[in-house]
Amino acid sequence: MEYSKTLLAGQIPRNLDPVTTLTRVNQEVFRKSKLGIFVTCMLIQLEREFGRFRMASAGHNHQILLRQDTGTAESLSGRGTPLGVFDNCEYLEKIVEYRPGDILILYTDGITEAHNSSYEEFGEERLFEIVQKSHASSPRQLIDVIFSEVMKFQAGVEASDDATMMVIKL
Repeated sequence: MEYSKTLLAGQIPRNLDPVTTLTRVNQEVFRKSKLGIFVTCMLIQLEREFGRFRMASAGHNHQILLRQDTGTAESLSGRGTPLGVFDNCEYLEKIVEYRPGDILILYTDGITEAHNSSYEEFGEERLFEIVQKSHASSPRQLIDVIFSEVMKFQAGVEASDDATMMVIKL
């Protein structure tokens, strides 16, 4: 994981698009990793001057774009092969237009895969419902509400994965 972070940090400034970065990092991770080791990630390049962002995914879970004018939560695809699985992977770029005030919600699968004592997962559907109900919240409030709901759902069950979230008002 740390090796992948280092590779990404070194490649992002050298490349002008997320697809090239993922392709180059994937090749290096594949060459250096032991069998069965892989990493998921999503790269998002914000282009404020055009009111859009460019994104490519290496198997990372879906992220969310919350449209402030409608309160609609849009799923940002998590398709793509994780880094290190195959040598020559083809990654796809998606360009998403946004409006000022829209909110980008980035999170790890520790949120959606959190489970309760019945081993039921929190899930994407529940996360999207909370995001849409809280569409008028600030980024900080949105993070607090989501983590509070995850904790209530788990009801004392210890987390089996890290849960990380970043919320950006565009």
